[in-house]
Amino acid sequence: MDYHQWLPDFLGIGGQRCGSKWLYTNLANHPGLWLPPIKELHYFDRSLAYDSPSKLASDRLLERLFGGQAHNRRFREKARRALVRAIKHAPTDLPWMLKYFFGRPSDAWYASLFKPGRGKVRGEITPAYCILNRQDVEHIHSLMPKAKIVLVLRNPIERTWSGVSMRLRRGTLSESRAQELLLGPAVSPRSDYLSILSTWESAFPQEQMFVSFFDEIVENPEGLLTRVYEFLSVATGPEYIWPSIREKQNASPPQPIPADVRLALAKKYEPLIAGLSDRFGGHTTQWLEEARATLSGRGNSTQAA
Repeated sequence: MDYHQWLPDFLGIGGQRCGSKWLYTNLANHPGLWLPPIKELHYFDRSLAYDSPSKLASDRLLERLFGGQAHNRRFREKARRALVRAIKHAPTDLPWMLKYFFGRPSDAWYASLFKPGRGKVRGEITPAYCILNRQDVEHIHSLMPKAKIVLVLRNPIERTWSGVSMRLRRGTLSESRAQELLLGPAVSPRSDYLSILSTWESAFPQEQMFVSFFDEIVENPEGLLTRVYEFLSVATGPEYIWPSIREKQNASPPQPIPADVRLALAKKYEPLIAGLSDRFGGHTTQWLEEARATLSGRGNSTQAA
């Protein structure tokens, strides 16, 4: 049987720390939508060329189970947690989990993960897809040329600080390495939204791209969720707005951006934000005004991540 019929109808491609958990939680509640029991499948970003290799980077199961590389250790930790959670709380998800963690990654294997969603609009959300190169995006388009792409953007100053400060609180990042990440090039690709859009729009027409902003999750989550439903061609209405819409998902405790860090990030990202303002206006113009206020010494140094 042709596996193409099982492939997802949409992909959420990020960005990282831009509300993807909120989006996943609310879309998964809709009876007309089906999303996997794991939010991030990381199939298309398996290449070791990416800055944070996927837990599926090793094709061979034995390497994933016994390999010493960071991505293999990550695989084992993610598998252990997911399987324990499924056994305790969602045993009906266990066959899917076993296929996902112990199958051999391939296009047919990936498509088979969406078979349980037959009759519904199917999709997955993996923020790391936002930094896929053009070749991998073209591969996605060759598999599912009609797929719809959802991208949520966040002020890159806030996004960068949120990601780094989260890792600092978890103890997975030293202070010195945090400074390198904040001001160096390593995290920049995830905030380079214009390049991300250029790459994805080289394969997918703009009418198949839905671009929204983290600010909308904060200010008008009902309106944003309704627009996403409309884009995905599923039913809308008050009955599809869940209590979870006002709940913060995967949120970090408020932590102000230090004034010197905000100033450095404003210098780094002001040209990018100016380009976004030219294209989108609205929230991105507000980001630009805030960045320029910071650069002129009038900015607010107390805004939290």
